[in-house]
Amino acid sequence: MTRKGWTPATLDRLGVGVDGQGRYVFTIRDETGEYVGVLHYADDGREPKMRAERGTTRDLWPRPEDVAGTFVVVVEGEPDAVSAAELGLPAVALPGTGKWRDEWPERIASGRDGVYFVTDCDDVGRTRMKRAAELAARTTDAFVIDMAPDRTDGYDIGDALVELGPSMTRRFLDRLFNDARPVQAPIPAVPPDVRVPVVIRGSEVRIRPVRYLWRPWLPLGKVVILAGAPGQGKSQVAAFMAAATTTAGFLDGDVNTPANVVFLTAEDDLADTVAPRLLACGADMARWEAIVMRRTLPKGITADGLIKLPGDLDTLIERLDAGGVRLVVFDPVASFVGRDHSTYVNQDVRDVLDPVVAVAAHYGVAVVLVMHLNKSESKTWATKIGESHAFQAVARTVVAVAPDPDDEDGEEGVDKIMAPTKMNLVRRERGLALKYRLTTTTVYDDDLVPVPTSMIAFTGHSSVAADDLLADQGERGVRREVLDFLLDALADGPVASNDLKADAKKLGVAWRSIQRYYREVCKSAKRAKSATGRMEYVYELTADHGRTSTLGATGALGTEDDPTTPETPGVGVRQRSDDVVTEGNGELGEHGAHGADDLEWYRRRRDAMLGERWEDDE
Repeated sequence: MTRKGWTPATLDRLGVGVDGQGRYVFTIRDETGEYVGVLHYADDGREPKMRAERGTTRDLWPRPEDVAGTFVVVVEGEPDAVSAAELGLPAVALPGTGKWRDEWPERIASGRDGVYFVTDCDDVGRTRMKRAAELAARTTDAFVIDMAPDRTDGYDIGDALVELGPSMTRRFLDRLFNDARPVQAPIPAVPPDVRVPVVIRGSEVRIRPVRYLWRPWLPLGKVVILAGAPGQGKSQVAAFMAAATTTAGFLDGDVNTPANVVFLTAEDDLADTVAPRLLACGADMARWEAIVMRRTLPKGITADGLIKLPGDLDTLIERLDAGGVRLVVFDPVASFVGRDHSTYVNQDVRDVLDPVVAVAAHYGVAVVLVMHLNKSESKTWATKIGESHAFQAVARTVVAVAPDPDDEDGEEGVDKIMAPTKMNLVRRERGLALKYRLTTTTVYDDDLVPVPTSMIAFTGHSSVAADDLLADQGERGVRREVLDFLLDALADGPVASNDLKADAKKLGVAWRSIQRYYREVCKSAKRAKSATGRMEYVYELTADHGRTSTLGATGALGTEDDPTTPETPGVGVRQRSDDVVTEGNGELGEHGAHGADDLEWYRRRRDAMLGERWEDDE
């Protein structure tokens, strides 16, 4: 065994020899198998560590075409590829010393179900592997693996092999791989639609954490419901989620490379509504896809229909088999339910959604079901969303969108709130809801004709309870009265409960209402010794509230004139900049963000999103 922990069998299998000076010899061949040079590597501290013979052209080693396996591990430097092979991993090395070709990542990914890019623990290695993963993700699932995020000393697989030994290093890497990509359960070899009993022992269940596309809103491998009344921005929120998936735009998630989205819509036209919304959100337009069931009418006219669940689910499965997808959207899901199933019958809904749940888990994708509200007068989301409660029972996360209670225009206003009504996978706490604003914007078609569209801009967090978003106008008035009273009464500091009750009684503010709404602006009431020496509950405003706060404000929202600050703390998404015209008053600007005389800027941006290059970009 060598100093690096390599065995003769591994070196022989890889065709690595030893020269007269005791250096290891790597023969380099290009994509066609043509010999292009030789490298000599010393593992005993001699400098330079790696020496190339004159005329050598650096390339991938070993050739990806010679590495078998449904997945491959990519490392930096030929010695690390030997170390990975010593661990039994199919590995390919990017050349060291900064050598790079854009075609390498896609060449590595070709024909694979997945590629794991293992970084050296330094800034250069992390940046290089992230770039490679983004390119490989065009072809298959790509994951960046950082063995020690806190280290910056260049620690790599070779170092781990020497330090930990082969058995422990392989277990360590397998855990990182599994954390990066959920283990796909094998599909039983039985005919479709045949139900067979299977006993699963607890010892056979491999425990693993939930991974998120966007924490805590979009868990991977799970079904999520996004519900709300018409005009509240459900489809715009879904478009934002899709766009951020295509650009790796979520700051808080477990997927750090761009991924594809299957966006299935029943109510909006792809050309004049869906595509403009996604473009306005900054989507990589080559990464979103729609699936339709097309038929040809007389005289060659084509009609695009919807896939129907559960019968057409195999069509979606075929696309997911090709890899690269991390998000699937059904907008709205009721339109995709086949005519043989009722959205009002629990068992019918189960029959439709149970296969969707299984597919989401198998492929590790987040599935978003956009839903309307029913016509009941219910004051809870649990009974207000959809027709059958089975929809919410199947989903692990349910998200509601509704008017911001602080928007005096109510449902017609532009300020909205996105609040969780159910979160089975994490603890649901106050302050998790997000405030956003519906804005109008302009994008351009292929002929640079302006196309009006809309998008969302996040403006902060909210502590309003989800069920309070269903309040009628009278209840919203009570809420405003309570928050106004608390912001004024507590502006100068904490107040004991008895004194606060007395002040509320003088002003006609019901204590029961205060108990319902105080958490939106106050810390949790705590018992403390009052000025009289008695133990009383004390109420105190949170740090981001005071006399200068907008009435009912529930977070750091910027100034009243400009509520959409460039960076909203804690939202966890990359906000848009000035790429498009946004008008909060619902009116469109006359030209693009850079004016009528600068449309070349827009054309370049649009073409870049479509994967096209300009001659001077070459």
